[in-house]
Amino acid sequence: MAYDGLDPSAAIKATAADSDGTSFPLSYLGTSRTLRQHASVMQFAIPKPPSDLRIGQPITVLVQGGTAKVGLILPRDAVVKNGNGENIVWLHVAPERFEPRPVRTEPLDAKRVIVASGLNASDRVIVRGADLINQIR
Repeated sequence: MAYDGLDPSAAIKATAADSDGTSFPLSYLGTSRTLRQHASVMQFAIPKPPSDLRIGQPITVLVQGGTAKVGLILPRDAVVKNGNGENIVWLHVAPERFEPRPVRTEPLDAKRVIVASGLNASDRVIVRGADLINQIR
C-alpha cells in the first residue's frame, strides 16, 4: 500500500525479502484506482519465485521510486520532540554526557527516517532510549 502520490510513468523497482532474509526481484503490475484505508494498493508479480516460498507467507516489500535523497537513515525512535515541539536527536559526546541537536527529518518507511540536515556522519546518535533521555533533560 502506498500512502503518497505515485507517478505511474516513472520506473518502479521493487524487491521482496522473506523472514529468512532471502531476497528476490518483483515486477510492478499496477496500482489500484480506488483507495483502501487512504492508500493506493500496489500490485507486484514474482517472476522467479523461490522454491521455499509459500502462499500466505508474509514478506517485506521494498519499493524504489522517485528521486534520490541525501541524508542519514535513523530509526524513528531516535528522533524525539523537545519542549517547543522541534525534532531533535541526542548525541553521546562524552561518558554520561548527552547533547540535544535539532534536525530536519523526512519519512523513509514505517520504522526509519532520513535526517536531511543537522547531523554529521561522525556524530554518535542515541538510537535506543532517546525518549528516556529526553524526559530527564
